Amino acid sequence: MKRENLARAYFPDAAPRVAVRRLTAWIRSCPELYSQLTADGRQFDRRRLLTQREVRLIRKAVIILLQQLLSDTYNGFSCKIPPS
Repeated sequence: MKRENLARAYFPDAAPRVAVRRLTAWIRSCPELYSQLTADGRQFDRRRLLTQREVRLIRKAVIILLQQLLSDTYNGFSCKIPPS
């Protein structure tokens, strides 16, 4: 999947480049997610195409964030992603 397509799904009102920048900034703000995306030694920030694994990890992190925001016990964003 193209990074731009995924970014536009999460930031539909933003221009494509802005959407990609926002998604990348959010991923970089989540150390656990970023370390999983760069575990293969390749720099994540410049990749245009994402593997199925990378898309799955990002989607999982977004779901966790939404669950945190919707829970009664939300006390700040946490990027804890359970191992796959």
